[in-house]
Amino acid sequence: MGDCRRSSGGRTRLTDCGRGGRGNRGRDGGGGCCRSGGGGAAGDSCYIAAAISAAKSPSASTPACRTTPNGRPKTIKAEKRQMKLQYLGDSKDAFKWDYLDFLARKMEMDLHVIPMLTPDDGSGQGSTPSSLFPASGDVDTFCDMLRECRKLERICKLPQYTGGCYEVQLHKPTVKFCHSEREEYFGTIEFVPNQKQIVFLDPDIGFQPAKTVNKKHVKYSDMEIIWPQIHKESIVVVFQHGRLRFVPFCEHYKEIRDGLNRFGIFHSTALFWSNKLMFVAIGKSSGQIKKVHNANIKYQKEKYQRKGRPVSVIGASKGAHLPTI
Repeated sequence: MGDCRRSSGGRTRLTDCGRGGRGNRGRDGGGGCCRSGGGGAAGDSCYIAAAISAAKSPSASTPACRTTPNGRPKTIKAEKRQMKLQYLGDSKDAFKWDYLDFLARKMEMDLHVIPMLTPDDGSGQGSTPSSLFPASGDVDTFCDMLRECRKLERICKLPQYTGGCYEVQLHKPTVKFCHSEREEYFGTIEFVPNQKQIVFLDPDIGFQPAKTVNKKHVKYSDMEIIWPQIHKESIVVVFQHGRLRFVPFCEHYKEIRDGLNRFGIFHSTALFWSNKLMFVAIGKSSGQIKKVHNANIKYQKEKYQRKGRPVSVIGASKGAHLPTI
């Protein structure tokens, strides 16, 4: 899907990209609409794009972070008492938003982000610069913005920065994820009826391992809650961190695929970056997963500064043969 930006009077305007029933949602300096579900009145979906459209364009200075009563910015220590935002804008985040922006464009779907927020841990993780991954220049700028003022709601500006014609919906951006309250958390996701989406699950680590399972993992049984709620053509993408004791992602993916199979989910594919990070895509039909697989190949081969992205694609397969490209 092409770039939907149009210039007008020195500003960037996003125009209708021909998707049925959407109409022209162009706003000065505004990208796709962001709906923030949960955390407010029951059933309320507030659109953040109206506020974004009135703000300065991404090229302008980033709005200031929250301040104390005396006008001084809050310290990093105060931020760390809140949700885990230490990874916002780092190298893995650059890969994440570069890939999801690309996939939303190619699949012509909106993006529904399901964060699984935990408190900052005080470690040095999340400090790698976004430039370590060769994302697009727009995504680099987007990651710089996230690092300057770490607020999760700002991920809704992704299509504003990249010119994408899709909306970003964010589930409970201020709610801490609790291991014991999974059913309530995943059961209250506000899916738009009859609308296909890319549903992105963003845990700290990824799918549950064979032994210890905690709030940093997606359990395979969580999919039993999510699966009936989504459109038959929707795609679920799950963040998967590399293991501390290096296990090739191809082997790790086989374990994940087998775990999904036990819960009746048979169609999946994956894309990974070295031993750092993998995105596992699962769907209700082999046809949709084949589309994701083809998009992954295009993502891998697309050039930035005459270099292909340093990612590998695992072939869409239900059986044991998993070719890596």
